[in-house]
Amino acid sequence: MLVVMSIGHAEARQHLRVVSDIPPVHSLVASVSAGVNVPTLLLDSGHSPHHFSTKPSHAKLLQNADIVFLLGGTLLPQLNTLSNSVIKGESVVSLMDLPGTKEADNFDGHIDPHAWLDPRNAIVWVRQIGDEFIRLDPNNKTIYTNNVQESINSIEQTYTEIKALLKPFRSSPYLVQHDAYNYFEDAMLLTGGQAIARSDARLPGAKKLREMRKQAQQAHCLFTEEQHDASFIDVVSGDTNARRATLDPLGTRLAANATMYTTLLSNLAMTMADCLSGENKN
Repeated sequence: MLVVMSIGHAEARQHLRVVSDIPPVHSLVASVSAGVNVPTLLLDSGHSPHHFSTKPSHAKLLQNADIVFLLGGTLLPQLNTLSNSVIKGESVVSLMDLPGTKEADNFDGHIDPHAWLDPRNAIVWVRQIGDEFIRLDPNNKTIYTNNVQESINSIEQTYTEIKALLKPFRSSPYLVQHDAYNYFEDAMLLTGGQAIARSDARLPGAKKLREMRKQAQQAHCLFTEEQHDASFIDVVSGDTNARRATLDPLGTRLAANATMYTTLLSNLAMTMADCLSGENKN
């Protein structure tokens, strides 16, 4: 399902055909291009990127785009392959490949693809997104430059606030449904988290479930997710008294717009803080 969201001023003129892949990337692109371009979002925010499959309509959008912003990495390999085959390399920006992007390993020892969950990466990406728009559309350089600075200011403020919010829980033990939070935990200095499923959201085997049942006995919280089946969490939780809450690392419940990214980060932090503090009663 394709979603086209209008970002910025209602009177904005469409100068460039801009495509982005996942909602957090779309939000960053929208924040930089507000008032000039209306980016197109390939992945509907109601779907998991781990189950994404390309369609002919995706190829058409990519072929017709002036610029494409992709997360890159291993989250959407089919889309990476499609983009490489149908559009020129200079028209594709793979954010995870940009200099200055921080990398984090998942528990399998591979690079975790959920790099948008580190706001420091988002700041690096916003600057490069702005440079790309200025290169293609220099007449609107002033707008892009101002938007970049406003976006960075917003991300930095959000980062400062949520890091302070989570400071009391840096060593609190908790379990997350799948191995997607390495970047967030690194940015927030959280050391007590353990993941049940792999980074690609594949269900864990029997041995892993047994290990997680032991971990669950010490966990203060079990965090499920909007995009994934959480039925196996019951197997892990057993008779533990750990509280439960639902995280939304992709922004499934949020409108796709220029402020969605910072809202996503704030919601993650508030949900975790509420549960770890005992304020969440689920």
